[in-house]
Amino acid sequence: MGRSRLLSLSVIWLVLMALGFVPVAPTAMAQPIDRPCGEGAAPADNYESQGIGLTVPELTALYGPNEVGQGSIYFELDGVQLHKVDCDLLLVFPLDENYEQVDEIALAESLLPADAGLVGTIALGTTIAEFEANTLWRSQTLADRFASMDENRGREILIVYTYEPMGTTIQRVELRTLELPE
Repeated sequence: MGRSRLLSLSVIWLVLMALGFVPVAPTAMAQPIDRPCGEGAAPADNYESQGIGLTVPELTALYGPNEVGQGSIYFELDGVQLHKVDCDLLLVFPLDENYEQVDEIALAESLLPADAGLVGTIALGTTIAEFEANTLWRSQTLADRFASMDENRGREILIVYTYEPMGTTIQRVELRTLELPE
């Protein structure tokens, strides 16, 4: 009997809603997805970079058409994938033995703004192994570009290197821009 009573109350509630006697919460309007660092036209400025802080059209002009990855878009750079994730970049190096090695650190640093200056190195890792190669950079032109794009980010860029387990080969390099607290 309890089940039939619950069913009848549900039917009555639906009828009252349909007749306008019971208020119904308005349906949520679809919100635009926030796509940091622009997919549209670049700001009219004199910003110089080969990667970090560039919009998708600027990266496409430099590196050609992009592919869609999982949560990112990416460009091919001589066998290395350059992923754009929001305002950050990620370099993914192939694990194939036939891949011709490049200087991963030099490639990552080539993607910095022209005025980027090294602040220092940062040890990240575990108590077993720390990698000192992670670096922090600053660029005032990057901060100016972010401000012109209404991005809540500063002028710092952290480059984090991920090594092959128990090895010295770099698998991935992340160029992270630091989001400012609101």
